[in-house]
Amino acid sequence: MDQNSFNITGRLVKDAVRRLFPKSGKAFLDFSVANNTGTGDYASTQYFNCILVGDKRSEALVPYLNKGTHVALTGSLETNNWTGGDGSQHYDFKYKIDNVVLLGKSNKKADLFGEDGEETEHKKFNKPKSNEITY
Repeated sequence: MDQNSFNITGRLVKDAVRRLFPKSGKAFLDFSVANNTGTGDYASTQYFNCILVGDKRSEALVPYLNKGTHVALTGSLETNNWTGGDGSQHYDFKYKIDNVVLLGKSNKKADLFGEDGEETEHKKFNKPKSNEITY
C-alpha cells in the first residue's frame, strides 16, 4: 500500500482565508506556511500552500490562524493539473491538512486582548504571569 503523508512545522505567511468551493458550497481554509531550515549560509525557507476542508473546522480555526502563528501540520499532498487557454499544461500543488496543532501565537494584539485593548476573560490563561521559571 502506498502512503501520501507529511508532517511540517512553520509559521503562517498571512492570515488564513475561509472560502467556499464553487460547486459544493463546502467551506475550506486557504493559507501558506513558511518552514525555515538551516542556519547562516545554509539557511533556507520553503513555502507550503495549504488547504483545510470542513465547515466546522474552518470556522473554529480561522480566528487562530493569523500571520506569524507557529503551527504543526499533518496531511497529504494533492496535485491538480489543467490545460491553459494557450494549450500549455499547468500544475498546482496543495497540502491537504488533516490535523493542526497550534504551537505558538502570532504577535497580534487581538490574541490576548479584545478590540478595546482590555484583557479578555477567556484568554487570561494564555498570558504568562512572570518571566521567571519556578520548579
